[in-house]
Amino acid sequence: MRSDQAEKPAILVLAPMPAAPVSAGNRRRLAATCEALTRGGFAIDLAYYAHEDQIYRRFGQHPPTDLVEMERTFRNVFLIEARTVIPLKTRSTAFGIDEWCPDEVGDFVAWYCSAYPETGAVLVNYVFLSRALERVPPGVLTLIDTHDRFAGRQTQYRPFRAEPNFFYTDAAGEAAGLARADIVLAIQAAEAGYFASLSDSRVLLLPPHFPAQRPFAVPVRVARIGFLGHGNDPNLFSIGRFIRAWHDGWTPDRPELVIAGEICRSLPGVEGPGVRLLGYLDRLEDFYAQADLVVAPMLMGSGLKMKVGEALSFGRPVIGTEIGLEGFEPVEPAHRCRDAEAVKAAVLAVTANTEALARLTRASEALFTRYAATALAAEAELIELLDRHEDGRASSSPRTRGEGRDDLVVGATSGSEGEGADQPETPSSAPPHHRLPPRSADDEVGRAFSPRA
Repeated sequence: MRSDQAEKPAILVLAPMPAAPVSAGNRRRLAATCEALTRGGFAIDLAYYAHEDQIYRRFGQHPPTDLVEMERTFRNVFLIEARTVIPLKTRSTAFGIDEWCPDEVGDFVAWYCSAYPETGAVLVNYVFLSRALERVPPGVLTLIDTHDRFAGRQTQYRPFRAEPNFFYTDAAGEAAGLARADIVLAIQAAEAGYFASLSDSRVLLLPPHFPAQRPFAVPVRVARIGFLGHGNDPNLFSIGRFIRAWHDGWTPDRPELVIAGEICRSLPGVEGPGVRLLGYLDRLEDFYAQADLVVAPMLMGSGLKMKVGEALSFGRPVIGTEIGLEGFEPVEPAHRCRDAEAVKAAVLAVTANTEALARLTRASEALFTRYAATALAAEAELIELLDRHEDGRASSSPRTRGEGRDDLVVGATSGSEGEGADQPETPSSAPPHHRLPPRSADDEVGRAFSPRA
């Protein structure tokens, strides 16, 4: 246990992706949320359910995991091995809300809450892990960081004549999952409104805060435009369309498109005149040093595009589609392009006109300033709520899990027998998971189950 966090109130954060390195949008969201909680005076115990690792490796991708860095960052770090194969396809119209949350996840949460009874809140990332919240005892605040809307997500694939390779559900399933939490965190305003329409749980807007890394400055010229991304479907479909558009009619006097990140592994054969792959880069600074302007030609996806927030934090002007900048509340036309071809046209327009480039840079800076103010205000609201809960734990008991919540019972949307029923907990002295990383716990039992690999 980190000595500087020993006396702070604790929150368990459960995530299906590692918190380090921060090489993908969902990792950036996880890191930003944990950073907000840390700034608020809370100690974080991180439980990493090795779910994402299994999925990406099945597609030949190998995103790195840095357990050592995670241990340096958090009070305790736990690893929950994925013992079962996570289904990527379903014969139903949508996944049941619990099909991606196996028993070992809930078993870990039950063990953790008995081993660390002083922890005041449990936060799970993604609604498909909400089943684990049913193992949280009364008096402990429960939160879901949604990241995205998952009901009807599969319909976004139809224009691409493709099938999704990630979780999607229906509105009834999403509502059942959200109902398990006292607080639902939404990454952007439109999704906050949607979640509020589905659930009686309290919905808070929490856009991630991106600390400013570099001041904005108008580029002397646009020699290179950049795209940074993980190898997920929205990124692949969107940059694929943009690469085709950028290739068309390219001449040496136009900017070069540079692409970085894990996505490069999934883009064989795209390099050529006007397009260059940088591969995976360990440092964001190395990418933004090579991009005068960043493009976000997103054609699908939900949530908030972390690549946009990161680019703005590094002082880079951005051009993108409405989907690409959803959640940033853009007003500049170059931030609300219709499609990949419109993004290309906007890039060429500012490349040829220094006044237009200066206007875009000012608009990007103003966008970032407005967004940052919203993010910090939302963070303060969450911390105030958590502080009130922590202060009141000793003097009053919050409602019992499920009290007055008839919609907690999942019924037909559940992927597990007996979902929603009260299950008696039998505290165990040993964690019910396969393996923990070294130095992940401070008690004798934890150390016994934390062998070095």
